[in-house]
Amino acid sequence: MKKTIKKLYMLFLHPILFFTNTFKNNLFVRSGQIKRINKMNIGKNISFGRDTRINFYDKENDKKLYIGDGSYFCNRVTILCGGKIVIGKNVLVASDVCFFAENHSIDANSSVPYMKQDLKFKDVYVGDGTWIGEKVIILPGTSVGKKCVIGAGSIITKDVPDYCMAVGNPARVIKKYNTDTGVWEKTSK
Repeated sequence: MKKTIKKLYMLFLHPILFFTNTFKNNLFVRSGQIKRINKMNIGKNISFGRDTRINFYDKENDKKLYIGDGSYFCNRVTILCGGKIVIGKNVLVASDVCFFAENHSIDANSSVPYMKQDLKFKDVYVGDGTWIGEKVIILPGTSVGKKCVIGAGSIITKDVPDYCMAVGNPARVIKKYNTDTGVWEKTSK
């Protein structure tokens, strides 16, 4: 019954996504703004919460957003693709998280205002099984490894290795999971 309700919801509120993905991939989008879905390559059983925003900022027609099977995105998630964004399988994304693979140029000597300067693109990667906490911002050119935990409110400005816990602004690794002992261990500063 629950699956039927989800499919009807998708049919009436997101008809294009419904016909291209719902039966094939079990994609569920509650509401939001998703433009240029032809640039997405998504796995099965993906769910987006309310007010999802996905935009693409390049002129090429190739795929720019890859999402692995079983990933779940809570409410108000923003994904801005200029560069490629690859999100692994079974990634849990809390509300108000932003993924940025583009940014404005900031040439202060130019007479062109920042908002009209060319965009710069850098890829973003998030590994399988990672949990991204509430209000996290992932900046262009960064990667988060597999099975990581990113604390709420963190800003990812540099790469986070596999099996690490990172928090803060800018985010820093505070713990690493020891696969031999099965324990999160504090890292030295």
